[in-house]
Amino acid sequence: MRRRDGVVPELQTRLLVENPFLKLDTQGFDLRVIAGAGSFLYSVRALQTEKSILPIFKESPTFIEAVSYLGENGFDITCMFPVAEDGQMQLIEFDCVMVNCA
Repeated sequence: MRRRDGVVPELQTRLLVENPFLKLDTQGFDLRVIAGAGSFLYSVRALQTEKSILPIFKESPTFIEAVSYLGENGFDITCMFPVAEDGQMQLIEFDCVMVNCA
C-alpha cells in the first residue's frame, strides 16, 4: 500500500494524465480516501464510488452523508447503477458516478 501523494504525481507524469477518473472501492472508507486526497481532488474530473443504502460496513457514512460531502467538494451525480438488491427488490448498494463541476 502506498499513499496517494506518493503515487499520483508519478502516474500523472508517466502516463500524461491531466484529468483522472478516480474509482473508489474501499469497503466503506471512500470518504476517508477523499478527505486524504488533498489538492489532488481538484484535478479529478470524475469519480465512481460504491454506496450502500442499507448499512453494510461498521462506521461507514450513509449514502446521503457521502453524496452531501462529495457535493460540498464540487461533485455532482451523473449516474447511479444498482450493484446489489435483497431479493425483494430493495436496493442494498449502488455505484455512483459523479463529475467534478468545480
